[in-house]
Amino acid sequence: MAGSQFAPYGVRVVFDEAGIIHATCSCPYEWGGPCKHIVAALVAYSNEPESVRELPELEEALSGLEREELKDLVLKLAERYPSLGEAIEGEIALSSTSESRQVNVDAIRRSLRASIQAQGYPEPYYDYWHTSGNLDEARRILQGACDLIRADDAPGALRVLEAITEEYLEAPDALDWEIMGDYGGELLDFFEEVGAALTEALLSVELTTAEREDYGAKLDVWLGELGDYGVGDTFGAAFRAVEQGWSYPPLVLVLEGAIPDDDYFEELFDDPPLTAARLNVLARRGRHEEYLHLSAAAGEDTSHAIMLARLDRADEAFEYASKHVRTGGGSRRGRGPARAR
Repeated sequence: MAGSQFAPYGVRVVFDEAGIIHATCSCPYEWGGPCKHIVAALVAYSNEPESVRELPELEEALSGLEREELKDLVLKLAERYPSLGEAIEGEIALSSTSESRQVNVDAIRRSLRASIQAQGYPEPYYDYWHTSGNLDEARRILQGACDLIRADDAPGALRVLEAITEEYLEAPDALDWEIMGDYGGELLDFFEEVGAALTEALLSVELTTAEREDYGAKLDVWLGELGDYGVGDTFGAAFRAVEQGWSYPPLVLVLEGAIPDDDYFEELFDDPPLTAARLNVLARRGRHEEYLHLSAAAGEDTSHAIMLARLDRADEAFEYASKHVRTGGGSRRGRGPARAR
């Protein structure tokens, strides 16, 4: 589709029987809704359908190629489009791991650097709602780290999460965090998610004394970088996860069924992201009774009732919910619900 640039824009529209599923354009428009090039392509398709090329599904187009043909095609495209090579390398780096195949952190770092440098960061006062650039690649890598946590590969997840944090905090192409604090909402939200994943990963691995000291020092630096700009909660939770682990005396008592009825337990519930991460780990590892003890003590009533229901203890779930769960969800201690996974 012809536009204001020398090269035409690429417009792609996907249909099914019900209508349009997805529509994209290579133009820089990002202000919501379809751009004028997508609209023009649809008008052209309506008025002159023969002028629009209908493409087969990619899977169908590739299905007839042999292994060597596919390999040659991928290598040729990666040479022509270097960013595609970085994306492929990053995808392989996050694929399922084993003792003989570890997470390729170097490839992940290269992929992150390429995505940061490729997008650049606009002047904040000109286009402040896009100061975080394109986070698609970083979010894909973060999702890979979360998949590793669910697969019980917390060490691999930690290496990925460290790479994300360090590459963004040290990226020369990123905006100064002073500016990001005011204008980089999307990136700040992303780092909240990174901190939450870090917390859960740290609670999912046995750390040696040296590793505990190393992660404590790293998190102290990261928290100092991020804490003033609205993303301190989850990184603070990660820091306390390293400090307390699972041997924190008040936590041990609660997991055994103690009722937290005095100030001795108060600090245990002062960190909602840390409590949520602990509940996620307990649920994932099948430590259901400990989950129920902690969720009840923390006032995570909705999560507690859901876990009872998942354990086929419907009568208990109904009774507990009737007594404790208020309309609109939430908890007695004012914390958000954890995910019983």
